[in-house]
Amino acid sequence: ATVHHNKRSVEKLATTFGIHDKNLVKELTELAIVRRARAIATSPEDNKDKFQEIVELYHSQVNLSHRTSQSVLLQQYSTPAPIGFLAGIFVRADKGVSIFEPSAGNGLLTIAGIEQNIVVNEIDSVRNANLHTQGFKAVLKQDATKPFSEFRNKFDAVITNPPFGTLDSEVMYDTFPIKTLDHLMALRALDTMKDNGKAAIIIGGHTQWDEKGRIQS
Repeated sequence: ATVHHNKRSVEKLATTFGIHDKNLVKELTELAIVRRARAIATSPEDNKDKFQEIVELYHSQVNLSHRTSQSVLLQQYSTPAPIGFLAGIFVRADKGVSIFEPSAGNGLLTIAGIEQNIVVNEIDSVRNANLHTQGFKAVLKQDATKPFSEFRNKFDAVITNPPFGTLDSEVMYDTFPIKTLDHLMALRALDTMKDNGKAAIIIGGHTQWDEKGRIQS
């Protein structure tokens, strides 16, 4: 029979394994979601059926709303699995292209891809450790606001949901002053992509709409 968990029951289950840190429980639960979503995404079904199954997984998953000073500091908001799947299909992750994910979290944006073709990067220690339990080509732990010089124009695709926020001081990118964290991280990611590559980047943390639903600058 299927067992439906909530946040409390998952935390109680974790204590039976000697895990009492609520943030670690949250991250490990998300890792389980990544693993299940990847199993669906790499099944032989067609993409429409896979997407529907991943949507059902998303609706049934435990609410992982536990926030810590670290997750607030790093602006760690996880990408819903269905969006990760669509982004991956868009960049042809399912076709075996080489991919870079510079702010990978637990790997949710990579679920449509073949792990051995994906290089991931994550500075959070728990999430980085979770990435190491998967089959990625490489797991990095670099500051994603700095250039990934060794990967310049190397990857067929880039996929990322950079954390939103403002920079302490603007950074010059060529002749352009960059003032927001997600813009700078997106630029560093795009520098690693081939000129004919494809990118899926989720940005817009501070987009605002007027009363008619139009985007305000």
